[in-house]
Amino acid sequence: MQIKRLRLADFKGLRTELRCERLNVLTGPNRSGKTAHAQAVVFAITGHTDLGGTLDATAMLAGPCGCSVEVELDDGFTWTRSLVRDPRKGTISTTVTIRGREDLTIPAANAAVLEHVGNFPAMLDVREFLGLSADKRRDFVLALCARASGEALDADVVWRRICIEYASERLGRGTVEAMIEAGRDVDGILGKLAAAEREALVDIAGPEIRAELRGDISLSIASALDRAKRMANDNKALADGSEKASRTLADERAKILAVAESKEVLESKLDGLREQKESLRQDLGRMEGGEAAIQDAKLQMSRVEEAASRAREQMVKPAPPVIADSETLAATIRSMEEHLAHVADASEERVSAAATANRQALDRENGARHYADQFRVDIKKIEHEVERERQGPWRTVTGLVGRIRIDLERVAGTEAAIRNEPLNELEALAHEMAPAGRLLDLEGQLEQVNEQLDMALANIPACEAAVRSAAHDYEAAQNALRERRNLEGALAVAAQKLHSLRSAATAHEDLMARLEAQIADCDERRIGLERSIVELSAAIGGDSVDSVRLRLDATAASIAELEATVRRKADEAALARKLHECIAAAERQRMVHDVCRTLADSIRVLRDDVLTGLVRPLLDRVDAVLGVAEPGSRAYCELVNARGRAIFELGLIDRFDARVALPAMSGGQGCVFTAALLAALIELADPPLRVLLLEVDAADWLTFDGLCGATANVAGLQVFLFMHRHPAGGCPGMDDWNLVELSGDRELATVV
Repeated sequence: MQIKRLRLADFKGLRTELRCERLNVLTGPNRSGKTAHAQAVVFAITGHTDLGGTLDATAMLAGPCGCSVEVELDDGFTWTRSLVRDPRKGTISTTVTIRGREDLTIPAANAAVLEHVGNFPAMLDVREFLGLSADKRRDFVLALCARASGEALDADVVWRRICIEYASERLGRGTVEAMIEAGRDVDGILGKLAAAEREALVDIAGPEIRAELRGDISLSIASALDRAKRMANDNKALADGSEKASRTLADERAKILAVAESKEVLESKLDGLREQKESLRQDLGRMEGGEAAIQDAKLQMSRVEEAASRAREQMVKPAPPVIADSETLAATIRSMEEHLAHVADASEERVSAAATANRQALDRENGARHYADQFRVDIKKIEHEVERERQGPWRTVTGLVGRIRIDLERVAGTEAAIRNEPLNELEALAHEMAPAGRLLDLEGQLEQVNEQLDMALANIPACEAAVRSAAHDYEAAQNALRERRNLEGALAVAAQKLHSLRSAATAHEDLMARLEAQIADCDERRIGLERSIVELSAAIGGDSVDSVRLRLDATAASIAELEATVRRKADEAALARKLHECIAAAERQRMVHDVCRTLADSIRVLRDDVLTGLVRPLLDRVDAVLGVAEPGSRAYCELVNARGRAIFELGLIDRFDARVALPAMSGGQGCVFTAALLAALIELADPPLRVLLLEVDAADWLTFDGLCGATANVAGLQVFLFMHRHPAGGCPGMDDWNLVELSGDRELATVV
């Protein structure tokens, strides 16, 4: 599968369309678009370039409105990857469109492109592969060669090869080869090893090494080798520790005093002493309990005697004078009852009646004063009405007529004044409009109210005298009631005190009876306690508690000594067992250490054989290309240095058998070797899209001719060579190449 057409729209300012063949050479001056076309292929497939994988880094490829790259393959599969700018928002986005499947989302379209063309980005750009570190290049190449070989990692097969190499180291290579020729299997060969060595190899080291054999064969062998080294070092450290512990245990065992008797005899003696100790402990407990009971009985007897003594002391005390006091108090009570009879008529009803009479007298006095005040108010109202009536308008007219008549008499005489008709008519009208009856009624009412006021004022002194009399009666009733209550309270207190005195006399008589009974009881209890003390003393016997306690302490000391002897015997046996285990562990760990060291050497031999065979197909393909471009040269690959460490060094051996590593090659030589290496890697990878993008400087005719011939001979490989110019003198080997000259015009590409 190859690229048939490549179309660029504003990609790094280019607007071109290339018709591609299997072999293509793009030439042109600087800034003509050689690198842009190489980046366009990478961008169309992966979505990024060597500028970086972020959208901002890729955005440097787009013009003001964005860019797009369209790729059409020879099977008709066509897709377009675009960068779209939004000038208003200042953002940029990416789109992927597959012809005939425009409804796919961007992730689905990316997946469809990679599914169709393959995902082998290291071969799209030589700089991406050469930019890897040596370790990553080594892992990449070995993984690629392992996949190309088609052989899956079989842990059982690799382990059998390791075991055979181990047996060759231990039994001799000739002996092992003879056993293999005789039809012996791996188990039969390993059966010739010592049992301990076979156990260390198969049961201890084997599972650890086999666990590392998974995945990539080169990485698995490297992991197994590292595991074997670590196991050897770990078991050496463990063996040293076990030997040191053995020496320590031996020293501790030497310090323990030897015990002649067996452990069973010692334990039998110990059981007898423990039974004796238990018997003494029971006797001691019984004796201590008896003595405690005697002491308790003596203490109780002492308390009983004290109680009896206190009771006798109370009985001899003189009786309290409660009887004489009660008689005196009874006489006092009788006197108080006689005095109470004189004030028996004082009661709450009498006080209430006096209070009611007092309130009624006050009400009558307040009523008289109220009537007097009301009469005064009425007088003022009537006087106000009289004054207003006298000052009415028609009264004023009558007055004016009178004064006019007086003035007229003074001037014209009395007769003229009397007979003046207008004045007479005006005076008659005024008398008619302001009748004199109203004023007379008001004056009569005023006189009547004044009489009533005088009567009310005359009644007030009598009311005041009645109030004073009622208040005096009320106060006398209250005093009588208060005196009666005081007498009743004092009488109740005296009666209560009399009752208390009589109760005290009764209590004294009861106390005397109880004390007599208590003394009799104490005498009876004392006799019983004396009898108990005698019985307990007889039960204890002749031995003292101190003698039994001494025998018990001696037995406990003997038990402790014998227990220490038993522990010493047990410690001696435990140390002997631990010493034996440490010696056996040291021997086993030392054996595992030796086995792992030999196993590591065997894995190194296997690693060299496996890795050399693994990269052989790659070197053969590189040699096939170099045989055309550099006759007499061949490739080499170093995967392990002199110290056994993993490295990755590629180079060629020229016709003079001189080794030249890739970093030390000249420009033309490096260009040819790199092209051969990449062509071989692409051929091993076998992706659906097999494209080699190679930018080269101007080379001499021989180098360029060899480069063209070498890459053209790789079947199925589509090659794009990007050069500044053709080598001087022409290139006969490029007759079958599609030559494209890129000019300074960003929209033109000439196909030669």
